[in-house]
Amino acid sequence: MNEKETTGWGCFGLVVYILVVMVVAAICVGWAIKILWGWFIVPIFGLPILTAAQAIGIGMTVGLLTGKSATTKKEEGDTLELAIKAMTYAVGMPAMTVGIAWIVTQFL
Repeated sequence: MNEKETTGWGCFGLVVYILVVMVVAAICVGWAIKILWGWFIVPIFGLPILTAAQAIGIGMTVGLLTGKSATTKKEEGDTLELAIKAMTYAVGMPAMTVGIAWIVTQFL
């Protein structure tokens, strides 16, 4: 057996995983934007609360306009290791941002 068969990845599996990470990242960033918008923007500027779909759309638009990506440098390593890092970043960064923002709201 070659390495591709033993890991179970293959090209199709990798493409599917990348799409899953992109969807999970969009949902997590949208969730974070929705929460932060409600905590900071609504009380200060009196704007309406965002729905989840609106927040996901804003997150995707900002990501597209700023060229934001999970990795800005060429990383080396095992495909599985890089996939785990991508998923951790997609979920971890929005969660950490909301956690830190929650601490900030305790001082408002």
